[in-house]
Amino acid sequence: MTSLAVQAAQEAALTPLGAEMVAELGVQAQVAYGELTLAAPREEIVAVMTALRDRFGFQQLLDVCGVDYPDREERFEVVYHLLSLTRNARI
Repeated sequence: MTSLAVQAAQEAALTPLGAEMVAELGVQAQVAYGELTLAAPREEIVAVMTALRDRFGFQQLLDVCGVDYPDREERFEVVYHLLSLTRNARI
């Protein structure tokens, strides 16, 4: 299987999961480059992270980092990388 085929298979598996998270958590979701990315407002981060752990099985926090977008009014974002061993997926 080529890397593009693997990426397409990953995206096909992650798209329904992202849609389920959007419906349940009210987050924004995007699947690109074989990865699922969620965006949540800062006021909801504790509830979203708790649901990702308890409801969706993302029990390992791999990394926390920051991103600086100097041209934006609210220029900083916090990025959490999570892993689910049961789903064999990262978000």
